[in-house]
Amino acid sequence: MPETHRPTDAQRIAPDVDPRWVDAFVLEARLRDVPGDRIGDALAEVGAHCRDSGEPADVDFGDPTAYARAVAETFPTPRPSWLPHLAPLVVEIAGMVVVITAVGELARGRDVTVTWGLLAMLAVLVAGCGVVALLGGRLLELVVRRPLVAAVGLGAAATAVLVPAALLLQIDAPIAVLPAPVALAGGLLLLAAGIVADVTLARRGRTADPVVGPGQEPTPRRVGTLLPFTVLAWTAIGCVVVGVVGATSGG
Repeated sequence: MPETHRPTDAQRIAPDVDPRWVDAFVLEARLRDVPGDRIGDALAEVGAHCRDSGEPADVDFGDPTAYARAVAETFPTPRPSWLPHLAPLVVEIAGMVVVITAVGELARGRDVTVTWGLLAMLAVLVAGCGVVALLGGRLLELVVRRPLVAAVGLGAAATAVLVPAALLLQIDAPIAVLPAPVALAGGLLLLAAGIVADVTLARRGRTADPVVGPGQEPTPRRVGTLLPFTVLAWTAIGCVVVGVVGATSGG
């Protein structure tokens, strides 16, 4: 049975253009943060020229990647900041760490000791998120163009953050001692605040930017996020583990 190929929205705008050329152009334009309607306009121009001339797009427009870069230069847009999207994650991670720690101590019947090591670990995680926010666009481009290199690099970067964080956690110089229920409530508050901020940002600040042709009205779709639910799942798993360990080990 022959395999059918369902054209994308971008390919429908320029049906007379090689789909591979269209896909390569759209990918590069997306990486350059060109708006969807501007991508559609450019594709419509290319498609009309190819239809009238009967020539493939690469004859008059050249390499699709280079042409996308040229289009991006005529419609410069600032690189979006990833910091607003990662700030809620930092709060969620802090809440997760506090909640898991509090549950573990609650199972042991002990208070929660806030140490310099815990604060230092959180500071390292915050710094790591900050670096990702600053390099977000370049990291995304690396993932798309060289996924293997990106996987190795991100693994090394995660190790470079998590190993010092784990070592810093061993610094047990106390700062304050809190009742476990109080620490648990504080951690849940942080977790809830981060999740609310993340969901609110997803609903109000991020919308899908579809590729549309000239005269077409885009249908904005809100971009959801699974990240808060992932953090909740990690928190639940961590609480079960430390709760079981704490209950079996005693005080």
